[in-house]
Amino acid sequence: MPLKKISLKYWALLLCLGLPWRGFSAMLTGSFTPLSPGTNINLTALGPVDWIDWGQFTEFAYDRKFIPANLISDFTVVGNPTPAQGPFRINSLSGGYSWQDGLQNSFATNTTTGDYMLGKDNGFSITVPIGTTTNILRIYVASLAGGGNFTATLSDGGAGPFSSSSANVVEGCYTLTNAGATAGATLTVTWTGSANNSDIVLQSAALAYLTANNPPSATLTIPELNANISVSSTQTVQAVATDSDGAVSLAQFFAETNEIGETTASPYSIDWTNATPGRHSLTVKVTDNLGATYTSKPLDVFVYTNGGSLAGGGAVPPAAVILSDEGTNDWAHWGLTSATDFDHKAGVPQQISNFTTVGTNAALQYGDNLTAYSWTGGTPAASASLSTTGIYIYGLTNGFQLTVPAGRQSRTVKVYVGLYGARSDFRAWLSDASAPEFSDTTLTSNYDNAYQVYTLNYQAASDNQTLTVRHTALNSYDTVFGNVTLQAATLSLGPMPLSPIILLTNAVSASNFFSFSFGTDPGAAYEVLYADSLSTTNWQLLTNFTGDGTVWSITDTNTAPSRFYRVLRP
Repeated sequence: MPLKKISLKYWALLLCLGLPWRGFSAMLTGSFTPLSPGTNINLTALGPVDWIDWGQFTEFAYDRKFIPANLISDFTVVGNPTPAQGPFRINSLSGGYSWQDGLQNSFATNTTTGDYMLGKDNGFSITVPIGTTTNILRIYVASLAGGGNFTATLSDGGAGPFSSSSANVVEGCYTLTNAGATAGATLTVTWTGSANNSDIVLQSAALAYLTANNPPSATLTIPELNANISVSSTQTVQAVATDSDGAVSLAQFFAETNEIGETTASPYSIDWTNATPGRHSLTVKVTDNLGATYTSKPLDVFVYTNGGSLAGGGAVPPAAVILSDEGTNDWAHWGLTSATDFDHKAGVPQQISNFTTVGTNAALQYGDNLTAYSWTGGTPAASASLSTTGIYIYGLTNGFQLTVPAGRQSRTVKVYVGLYGARSDFRAWLSDASAPEFSDTTLTSNYDNAYQVYTLNYQAASDNQTLTVRHTALNSYDTVFGNVTLQAATLSLGPMPLSPIILLTNAVSASNFFSFSFGTDPGAAYEVLYADSLSTTNWQLLTNFTGDGTVWSITDTNTAPSRFYRVLRP
């Protein structure tokens, strides 16, 4: 039947009375369900739209679903708690939480952590933009003493509010079925103590659509982060994928934006062949039976050839370093008086680059570093004595990158870094990919500073290459102050390389040709020369080419009674 039209008179009456027009049906209902001890909550299954888990690392951090734009906010503190009232981290709850699509840790199994607050009216508040879609939001809480008060309100007032109280010594879930009356509607939830002796806990939250199709989820499981893969190998790339209200119908695997394979059945796995040398960012995109998609968190790997070398390690740096003594060929220091200060060795071509930032945050300067740096012969600052300065950058995946020259001559670079409230991801790789990448993720501190000097010994397969060094935050244990730092770097040269030995093999002589073979290094230039007499100085060029790490065969079709050959690698 046709829809009835609303007259202009009725619209005017609504406006005059100040009554809202309900274009959508708002709702807000709730219930509380106690959780039995040992219950394991699967956040990936219950939070296909979004989820968040507090307290896994520290009271100042969280893990959450990997998606481009999260919906569930981090908590804000409610009330006026003293430092002795929290928030604090707890890791001994009876219920556990698991997931397989996390932002910081891709996987977790049965974590029993959360954040707690003490005292009456002290607690937590979170917000979720819900619009007019009907959702289910689950909030997992605990009241360990004194009881707690739970409230939920819609910003547009279309329905609700919902309120409830919880008794002592109970862990449970508040389930809110909700939808706003307007597209910009937001749901706000508060959980506070109801008595002076209250001890309340906030653990997790999970969001799902009630009537709309929920997206699937996926995470790469093979290879591992920062894996080194030989260019000649076949690499398995595998993912775990689920769909909470349907089925996964397609899994597509990508290196950057290039599809490298796809599959429609579990286990979701492909063989990756003919990978190009260098760094690659792998993802998997899954599609469910109703067309909803999800793209996984990227996983970085490195594909290498041969002919070069790269080895390194980390150690706690000394209390003082004289950069001009250690960096015989070049040295650099950052942050002497400001975040943009870059001092380096004067009177020589600059070899250590200035840093570039990784991520979106800006570098800042600090002055309480563990190691004190001194130098002479610098520019723009000619000298410094026992400077404890450096630069830092906040935020997950943010950090620093710099480059130094690489070639067939061996070199040693030392890079002085640190962090606070984070775990770092330190990597170094050669531009010609002639050796496996160096990586280290062991530098970590939940609540304090940590420092490391990485010493890298390296040599490329060919000249005019670079070594790239990157230091970023792999995990952030403090969402406000967690950071990684960069202070200094030094560079020194090793001996010039000896000319490589080229062994000629598989010689075959016939009436009208002569052939032989030899191994090549990737990126190296080769010249094959011939002469009809050893006494001559007039060697002729037969062919030249660039090596690729394989064995090359050379054939000369000639009718000379004798001929001599030599292979040069300039």
